[in-house]
Amino acid sequence: MDELTRSLGQVAHYYQGRIIENFRIGNTGDGYVINGWEGTKVENHSGIVDVYRNPKADPGMLAHYNQPLYVAVKTRNKVVAVGDPVVTDIHLVNEGQLQGMYQLRISARHRQETLSDIEAEVEVKGGNIYGQMLQEGFTVVANEGGYLDIHARLYEEGQLVAEGEDRAFAVDYTPDSFTGKLAVLDTSGLMQQVVGKLGISGYTSMDDTFRDPGECVLLVGGTIPPGMDFRYRLNDPLIDWVNRGHTLVIIQCADTWADYLERKEVVKYRGSKLMKPHWFGGNYFVREHPLFEGLPVNTAFNWEYQSLAGYEGRNRFGMRLTGEECVVGCHADHQQELYTAVGIITVGRGRIILSAPDLTAAIMEGKPSSVVAKQILLNYLKYGQ
Repeated sequence: MDELTRSLGQVAHYYQGRIIENFRIGNTGDGYVINGWEGTKVENHSGIVDVYRNPKADPGMLAHYNQPLYVAVKTRNKVVAVGDPVVTDIHLVNEGQLQGMYQLRISARHRQETLSDIEAEVEVKGGNIYGQMLQEGFTVVANEGGYLDIHARLYEEGQLVAEGEDRAFAVDYTPDSFTGKLAVLDTSGLMQQVVGKLGISGYTSMDDTFRDPGECVLLVGGTIPPGMDFRYRLNDPLIDWVNRGHTLVIIQCADTWADYLERKEVVKYRGSKLMKPHWFGGNYFVREHPLFEGLPVNTAFNWEYQSLAGYEGRNRFGMRLTGEECVVGCHADHQQELYTAVGIITVGRGRIILSAPDLTAAIMEGKPSSVVAKQILLNYLKYGQ
């Protein structure tokens, strides 16, 4: 539990550290203020300290980004798919300590294997130039999934004078690993596009009316299809289909679906809690499970899951459920309560994957980091095949 709570606190420490770094290498600003050092429980939104001003994570992380001298390694995209390039710029934070000609060495390692190792002579301007680009566009390709570490060192006549590192995460996204049959039930008009971006073809589309799809995984988009009966304990053709040993995957309107499943006595649901944007908020945390194969687990969602976060355009909430297997939990600011964000509900011989994170928006956005959302949805489908 200590490691989990530290990982939650580390998200804000990392965010603030990287913003401080951006500010310093820009070489134009005079000061930076970390938002929210209030002394009351209700208004404590900085994320880096608690109400007693104790750091919520290792303060060494912030100390690193406040050094008077270090090499700032900046990957342009920290999350990519395997086979895509990782482009990195190398800057120097230098508060008047260095000036003149130096040797820069940049290396990239992936799973203990050196992918690239280059050297270049660089001129450090010094004086009142406190942030300086040393090398632009260093590029490597990760050919396997996992972390790619990029380390830069600055030498003077063979003596190390400054260093720094950054890392990227590569996702081994392979849509061909889904070998089952897929059907799509959609009231949003987006699921066909989402499945297309996954790279899966040959699925059955039911538009917005349920009919028995037979042996397959059923992906649901949007809200409850027309014609479904909300009354308690009535026979339900969709629930009956799951009960016979099939998998239903719900990735939109999870709270509405949870209410429907409560009425059908499939799970107990006591409402949802919104994780507000901006300095309120909260976060997700995930445990090891096949639904998150190939992704960081047993931790809070940090920069690796950036496509599921954002101040605008992401619907983030958790659900009060009883009777589910929780895979992703979440907390919301000011609430002494935990919620389920991704849960598996067993129904007879079948199961329902109920997922609140906004995978649809992340996948449709189409950024390099969207590959994580694609991998999560692919894992959902593979789990049910």
